[in-house]
Amino acid sequence: MRQSGGRFGGSLNLNPHLHVLVADGVFVCRDDGSSPAFVVTAAPTRDDLRSVIARVVERLQVIARRRARLAVATEAERSDDAMEGLRRAAGGRGTFARVDEGRARPGDEDDGGAMAPMRLSSRGLVAELDGFNLHAGVCVAADDRDALERLCRYMARPAVASGRVSVLPDGNVAYRVKSPRSAGATHRVMTPMEFMARLSALVPPPRTPLVRYHGVLAPNSPWRVAVVPLPPGAAEVGDEAEATATEREGVGGRREVSTKRARIDWARLLWRVWSVDALKCPACDGRMKMIAAITERVGIVRILEHLGVSTEVPRMRRVRDGP
Repeated sequence: MRQSGGRFGGSLNLNPHLHVLVADGVFVCRDDGSSPAFVVTAAPTRDDLRSVIARVVERLQVIARRRARLAVATEAERSDDAMEGLRRAAGGRGTFARVDEGRARPGDEDDGGAMAPMRLSSRGLVAELDGFNLHAGVCVAADDRDALERLCRYMARPAVASGRVSVLPDGNVAYRVKSPRSAGATHRVMTPMEFMARLSALVPPPRTPLVRYHGVLAPNSPWRVAVVPLPPGAAEVGDEAEATATEREGVGGRREVSTKRARIDWARLLWRVWSVDALKCPACDGRMKMIAAITERVGIVRILEHLGVSTEVPRMRRVRDGP
């Protein structure tokens, strides 16, 4: 199971939720204990979804009561409390307007914002309980790799789409929402300070990974090497792919033979995320190739001096104090 945490909605609103990608079955070992076989399970029902939500609500209530009993706040908690004002600004209703050719006309307000439960169609596997909802109506076939990639990209999408942000003539910031609101409102209109508050509230807490793997997909699972084999030729990803094959002792003396691992080169990752072609020569538009990675200071200084680039190390400066 792969789980990714989301903190945002489609209009820069604070909307904590989880995207969970699970297999429609379980892995069992009938023979030697190291060769798991996949067994398909029946699709869940709405009653199953409600029972899952009930367990989540019960566990969250236990966590809330446990935190409420803490009398002495730690430094981290005091720092976290300082973010409460930003969360209120990000979870508030705010103003929506119809933006046309740089001119904004007052529109309607958000109907509940991030605090309102998400309204989904009654069709499909959807259940709601105590303000929580669970949607399990998306299914990808085992051989539909393109659909699986699109789903994973959707789960890992960033909080802000820069193409939706624009600055209005009056200095306010407009963010185009995914779907028009009532009365034809197309943008969320914010003051610059409200815009910064919303961005700050959407930043995840430190040391909190947003993508986690559970079960046989977890990195330390002894069955992962047998459950997640790469297809033939997958190790040849990019021009600088690296493939390794290792064999190590497993738990209880069992030997685990790892499969080939594929690694996407850094240049392709930059292109996928930021659309920046780092290997494109700025002079002739040709393709550049990495020759060596220089880490010694003497060699770095000589090369920079030859290119006429400053060799002075930038000095760290303190963050400006608030008003």
